[in-house]
Amino acid sequence: MQGIALDRNMKQAPRVTGLILAGGMSRRMQEIAGDAKVAGSVDKALLLCAGKPLIAWTLERLRPQVDALLINCNRNLAAYAALGCRLLADRRGGFAGPLAGMHAALYELNQEGCGDLTDRWLLTVPCDCPFFPEDLAQSMIALATQAIDLVVASCPQADQTAEQPVFLLMRPRLLASLEVYLNNGGRKIDSWYQSLNYVSCYFDESSAFRNINTPHDLKVAESLLGSPHLDCDALEADLARLGQAQQSESSAAGPMIPIEALKKALIERLRPIDRRQWISLERLAGQVLAQNLFSPFDVPSHQNTAMDGFAIRFKDLEDKTSSDFVIGARILAGHPALKPPPQNPHALRVMTGAVLPEGFDVVVPQELCRLEGERVWIPAGQEQGQHVRLAGEDLRRGELAIASGTRLSAIHLGLMASLGITKARVRGPLKVAILSTGDEVIDPVQGKQRSEGQLFDSNRYMLRALLAKWPSLAIHDAGIVADDPKRLEAVLRALSESHDVIISSGGVSVGEADFTRDMMAGLGKVQFCTVAMRPGRPLALGRVGRALYIGLPGNPVAVAMTFWYFVAPAINRLLGLGSSSWPLQAARAGQRIRKKPGRTEFQRARLDVDERGDCLLFVSSNQGSGVLSSLTKYPVIAVLEHDRGTIEPGDKLSYVRIDDLLN
Repeated sequence: MQGIALDRNMKQAPRVTGLILAGGMSRRMQEIAGDAKVAGSVDKALLLCAGKPLIAWTLERLRPQVDALLINCNRNLAAYAALGCRLLADRRGGFAGPLAGMHAALYELNQEGCGDLTDRWLLTVPCDCPFFPEDLAQSMIALATQAIDLVVASCPQADQTAEQPVFLLMRPRLLASLEVYLNNGGRKIDSWYQSLNYVSCYFDESSAFRNINTPHDLKVAESLLGSPHLDCDALEADLARLGQAQQSESSAAGPMIPIEALKKALIERLRPIDRRQWISLERLAGQVLAQNLFSPFDVPSHQNTAMDGFAIRFKDLEDKTSSDFVIGARILAGHPALKPPPQNPHALRVMTGAVLPEGFDVVVPQELCRLEGERVWIPAGQEQGQHVRLAGEDLRRGELAIASGTRLSAIHLGLMASLGITKARVRGPLKVAILSTGDEVIDPVQGKQRSEGQLFDSNRYMLRALLAKWPSLAIHDAGIVADDPKRLEAVLRALSESHDVIISSGGVSVGEADFTRDMMAGLGKVQFCTVAMRPGRPLALGRVGRALYIGLPGNPVAVAMTFWYFVAPAINRLLGLGSSSWPLQAARAGQRIRKKPGRTEFQRARLDVDERGDCLLFVSSNQGSGVLSSLTKYPVIAVLEHDRGTIEPGDKLSYVRIDDLLN
């Protein structure tokens, strides 16, 4: 279902028991051996995937969504018991499939005496589908009215909507119905629930319901679960290829990789987050829509007038001369149309937005009309349908109003409000941690005195403000970490367990010290790049734990430039937004600008206009990457391309306004 509104303002929220179905024979996984293979068969739920049993990933995703957890299993009970959940075996023998597990759970819930209570539900998921939505229960409960017995998840599949029959939300009172079905030899889940009073809950992401049936599926899942936001192996191969291509342009730190090639490789290897959340209308500005929104009614809902004036029937007008009419009722916007409409020729005084009675198909602006007592004269030449808004001419009922993937603007929110849509499903939150590193950095808000050689930390405060433009982000400031390998390793490891992205600035990004590279290798897989750009040459990309890691330089101007060029498009990609280039503008050089080919330079500059009205660009004489004040004194960035050499006065240049990068 699309455009559903959640109602969580009930006296008591429904209680949901989650059931993971792991009682099958895993017949399609027989090629895999190991600890999970017992008596010649494989217990798929216990196969290791990205460092832990497959069912553990399912548990991790389901646990926050439910009030209690059950696991349906029929063998390897000790291994399942170690997961810390209540176990439930089939009450029917012969490995009868998922319905047998559902039957066992419904029986247990009824034994607890909750079968007749309206606030209890059973949510079932398979053990081999660890990517299901994190708001699965919330979205399905939103459709669970008193008249509904069961909700089934559905998603797009091969240009149509397909139900996912193992993902069910059902009432305990369905036990009797299921027992009858099983006693009659039924085995197909959808054949059972289609006889019930059920609804389908639509999710717009088909990949969320992929399951793992083969060794190949398991390998793909391992890659996605181990590094959900970045294909590290592919990025490593890309960087190696780019490095080899640039051997002739190497520095002491390694091959200089062109910025466009590096950005392209990074963006292509990032994976948008699969997390979704429901947010109310007043907090939706800037969020990225994760569902299609459809108009619930015609817009306008009734034929109405587009301006103040007089409404008449076209058939009552004279052909070539003016017409006069008795002035009838006055109709205001927001009031029902006259019923029944007047049958004799009439002119109705109408205000903008007023609903027009049936048959009244012309509106004449009041300034064109002449009033004489209780009559009005209408000049000749009026056209049928003029100044009349037809029902549904803006949006028809069921028509797509806002597409999934749209970043919601003020206009979108106004449209949603006009349609009565008060909540929406959006991407996120994307959990981002920021930190600074180095012994020389101190926090300006902690009241410490700055000693010789120390610097106040500007990078974290600048990064936090730059990230604030995305309301889909949940930003955590992890502070400053000194040059202590053990401390840094502990901080990064802890952050990786609870965040999607880690952004650091300072020495850790450069990777010059051996301990930095060794430590990162132990935490994940990080590539240390030398980028052909100024400012901002060092950059680290990869993963720490399961989190995407981006290590920026330490100098503040370099932090700003690498953020705008790499981090901002990466965040857009993670949120499912399309990539966009910088809004470059053209000017001519007002001076000679020295530059060597082989790197892209971003020089702070100002604009002037000559006597002919041509825009001239003058760069700052101090382009140091630590001169942060220059970004306040110079309003634009001159973009000097990779292959370009020295620029002479009058040469064409590209530039971008700093305000355009900030907004």
